[in-house]
Amino acid sequence: MKYCVDRQKILQLVLAGQGTIANDDPVAPWIEYGVADPSRKPDIGKAKALLAEAGHRDGLKVELWTSKAITGMEELATVFKEMAAPAGIEVVIKEAAANDYWDTIWLKQPFIASGWSGRPADDALAVAYLSDAKWNETHWKRPEFDQLIHQARQTVSYDQRKALYQKAQKMLIDEGGAFIPVYVNALSATAAKINGWSPHPQKFLKDFRHMSLAG
Repeated sequence: MKYCVDRQKILQLVLAGQGTIANDDPVAPWIEYGVADPSRKPDIGKAKALLAEAGHRDGLKVELWTSKAITGMEELATVFKEMAAPAGIEVVIKEAAANDYWDTIWLKQPFIASGWSGRPADDALAVAYLSDAKWNETHWKRPEFDQLIHQARQTVSYDQRKALYQKAQKMLIDEGGAFIPVYVNALSATAAKINGWSPHPQKFLKDFRHMSLAG
């Protein structure tokens, strides 16, 4: 499925350009320990070959659950459906109510739209991908991945720790069940008389420690 999509088009069609192309990595490349490898390019021929190898030579039909719970999730599902079709993947979009999407659909249905705010590398890799993570939305359970994260936490050498975190990321990029095509810009607004304000990558967090109000 990851080879079906044109990430540049997703950036324009879903976010109107307000973001950065991603490579199925929950850690953005500008975050400490992030991987700066180029993103996967669309390749319908390879997508078809992989489907055939997986026993779906005649195509595949899947249900994709989405919602208005996060702005852009419905648009992303619609664009993905159109991009997947040439590879023989029929995507049936299922729309759920926004008010109970996270209670009744998320973590329960096998193929869902979701969204995460920016996090430090360890948090981004652990909170949704460790085998025992409470919010493991892709149900990714790989003991070797868990070991990389736990080992990185105990490693004193910066370079060795970075190598462990990046190896864990590359496992997710190559084998993980999360399709992460873009990183969304964090937008914020302020006023001329307010000093010291800057947006936080996790948009729901606010840091007012360095702010002041001019007279």
